[in-house]
Amino acid sequence: MLGNDPDRLQSIKADHDWYWNTFFLPFGQGYANCLIGDVDGVSRQIEDAQKRLGFTEMWLQFGQGHLDPEENEEMLQTFAEKIFPRFSQKADDGTWSERTASKWAVRWARARRETSAVSSPTCSTTPRLEMP
Repeated sequence: MLGNDPDRLQSIKADHDWYWNTFFLPFGQGYANCLIGDVDGVSRQIEDAQKRLGFTEMWLQFGQGHLDPEENEEMLQTFAEKIFPRFSQKADDGTWSERTASKWAVRWARARRETSAVSSPTCSTTPRLEMP
């Protein structure tokens, strides 16, 4: 959940929590961790988790059922353009390199367009993010 308006993000989070409390938790599926905040905040959450857990790829679920299509598309596009590139490749000094940023954004956007042509509005889009 990306944005700069804390009130809007909390509203989206409340919808997310209702969705999970209604359709997943009663049937035994655990609660999904929420990445919520602005671009820098969400990037920090991913980086902190990667440092603690040592993973080299992530599976992300973007809920589409509780957002307007335009708002969902804007968040997905922002994620592809501003967050994916930060994790595309680590430089020798340990910082994330921007060298392959356009490759990630283009690949993700292409997959998103192909997926959206066959997805229903209540399905989740699940891009895969691999880290070096």
